[in-house]
Amino acid sequence: MRYFLYALIPLFLSAQERGIKLSQSAGPEKRIALVIGNAKYSSSPLRNPENDAIDMAKVLSNANFVVDAYTNLNQKEMKRAIRRFGEQLNSNCVALFYYAGHAAQVSGKNYLIPIDADIVKEEDVELESVDVARVLAEMEAARSRLNIVVLDACRDSPLPRTFRSTARGLAQMTAPVGTLIAYSTSPGSIASDGSGRNGLYTGKLLKYLGERGLRLEDVFKNVRTEVREESGGAQITWESNSIEGDFYFHDAIATIIPPAPKEPLPSSEKTQANKEFSLDDIESERVAGNRKLQAMKDAFEKVQDLLKDTTVSNSKKDLARQRFLGFFAEDLTWTNEDDAMRKLVSKNLDINFILVEGGTFQMGDIDGTSDAKPVHKVALKSFSVSATEITFEQYDSYCYAIGKEKPDDNGWGRSNRPVINMNWEDANGFCKWTSGITGTTIRLPYEAEWEYTARGGKKTHGNRFSGSNSIESVGWYKRNAGSQTHGVETKQPNELGIYDMTGNVWEWCQDYADPNYYRTSPSDNPHGPSTGNYRVLRGGGWINSDSYCTVGTRNGNSPDVRNQYCGFRVVQELQ
Repeated sequence: MRYFLYALIPLFLSAQERGIKLSQSAGPEKRIALVIGNAKYSSSPLRNPENDAIDMAKVLSNANFVVDAYTNLNQKEMKRAIRRFGEQLNSNCVALFYYAGHAAQVSGKNYLIPIDADIVKEEDVELESVDVARVLAEMEAARSRLNIVVLDACRDSPLPRTFRSTARGLAQMTAPVGTLIAYSTSPGSIASDGSGRNGLYTGKLLKYLGERGLRLEDVFKNVRTEVREESGGAQITWESNSIEGDFYFHDAIATIIPPAPKEPLPSSEKTQANKEFSLDDIESERVAGNRKLQAMKDAFEKVQDLLKDTTVSNSKKDLARQRFLGFFAEDLTWTNEDDAMRKLVSKNLDINFILVEGGTFQMGDIDGTSDAKPVHKVALKSFSVSATEITFEQYDSYCYAIGKEKPDDNGWGRSNRPVINMNWEDANGFCKWTSGITGTTIRLPYEAEWEYTARGGKKTHGNRFSGSNSIESVGWYKRNAGSQTHGVETKQPNELGIYDMTGNVWEWCQDYADPNYYRTSPSDNPHGPSTGNYRVLRGGGWINSDSYCTVGTRNGNSPDVRNQYCGFRVVQELQ
């Protein structure tokens, strides 16, 4: 459960009120903060993160930050909170992210651990946790004036000591330009949870965040001195800093004081009062703008080639990303191409994968049509599947990256609606491209995986539709869709937290389609017929009646057909 307790806010809040935004009077620049404190883990619970988050929210509010504060979030809630945080940011704001709770580093990457994480083996960490890079990507995409990340998350790792790639504490991350990353202890070390109301680190940080006249760097220097002294040298705080200029949490005149320009501003940036109206420079500005865009495209191709090179280390790839994002931070206001390139370089496709634990189930529908019979037992290994159908926003990034024409949206809108007017071949191309930029295996789900997921996996309630026996609550179909698709996550999810497996759009699967396949299907991890002329479609769509949208209904079409009825979701194979 997430909640926030402060001042006159009631002690018990409704589900809609559990994330509370603290608004303050406007300052010289917009200040936005996200505060998360996770303590109530089923194993290795922590004493102070809830208090740390509550007190941090109060102090930041007093420093004119608009604060979203949460405690005890699961993975899905953490990802949504981070996404909402990113949506609030812009180029004229100070962004601050604070986290207190368990975290771990695996293979040099840092992961924040939600309270519902079920980590049995090392490979589970990436799937069950939240990568800190996700927060940095939101900040970089917004091009905030200043980014501050505070991680009081170096308590001893709750992960089994036998994990080969885990290490104590967190790994050091290089701060992108305009960013300060603060750790409660030095890389590879662990921090104290504290014996009082707050953790040792956060307690000292709260003290100095409230003092006036201190530069950002001075706050953390003072914290470091007191933490070192009080811990007897056992805990040394750490920062990675690439900020230019000075920032003050409390200052009556200015909050960010940029360094003095090294050369006079170009004439295009002088005040309107110092020049006469003219149209003479329009062409020269257009040419200069196109040069900037072309330079960014050339650099983008170089970075993409490096990211695809399997011989290049991850640290070098991360450095290349940071250098690109820092060098091309300027917003080119006449085009969206620069935004697309930044999103691709930062790997910010924002595909939320849900772990589907392997198991056995009865595949088919005894009350269905002949192609859904006979009902037969199937055993599957674990995999992860996208929580939603792939959206226009995600697919458009792919189109831009490879120079592919974007599919038509029928005038219904793009953004978070499922992509349509693409065929099986297009979906398969998206999977291959996404595999390349993420370094994982992304593909379409096999039909058995799709049905197992739609039924709710090991958590199934045996519903006729995915998540309910009432289609109205879980799916867009003929009677409620209004003859068009709708945004993903606008109906209730199924037992696994997965959306729209009933209705909205038919979903392509990896398998060839054969109405008689169930008669000869193997029982272990079936992958469909070896050949065929059609590919499987499942789930029904906005055009169909409810009988076509059940979890057992099968369909198929030619892989080269594009229409407004079909889309897809993807599977990520476990490493």
